[in-house]
Amino acid sequence: QSFIDTGFILFAVSQAFGHEAVNRLIPLAARDFFFRKSLLGIWEHFWNATTNAFPFARRGRGAVKSIEHACRLIREKYSILIFPEGGRQEKGEKGWSVGEFKSGVGELALRTEVSIVPCYIKGTGELLPKGKGHLLPFVWRALWGSTKRNTVCLTFGKPLYPEDLERAGAYTAKEVTRVVREALQGLQGRE
Repeated sequence: QSFIDTGFILFAVSQAFGHEAVNRLIPLAARDFFFRKSLLGIWEHFWNATTNAFPFARRGRGAVKSIEHACRLIREKYSILIFPEGGRQEKGEKGWSVGEFKSGVGELALRTEVSIVPCYIKGTGELLPKGKGHLLPFVWRALWGSTKRNTVCLTFGKPLYPEDLERAGAYTAKEVTRVVREALQGLQGRE
């Protein structure tokens, strides 16, 4: 929903497992957006420096190399934070919904055979929405209060282990991605 999703997840992991767990958690960030070369890329530099993000290509040949690098990080005992929708969602007529997933999460799961922990985030889109929010107004509201109160809720699901995926008949990246998306959708309303 928002650029601040990563920060809330990192904070939750830090509170639950300590600072070392956050140091071993690498968010994957869109290379074409967060790592673009621009003169006034202050936000991108700040975001990357504070989250320890890894530039992930979303398309083409670069995407294959990004998957390979993410697999190496996992084999080196790092955890990966991935947003399988591949971008921020916008609030629809019926509210917020889980968008379609890209198959990268399934590809990573199949290549590394590690568990996947789904996390449903609610409320960040209201604080800093796509296309309408900017960093400075968000900081202003956060520091000095706002007339509009928002609650952010993170709901972590049970880990999906490789054997869970096999039991669900998920043997391809597309099938694994479907199972992960269904697990995430199951967390809606449980906050």
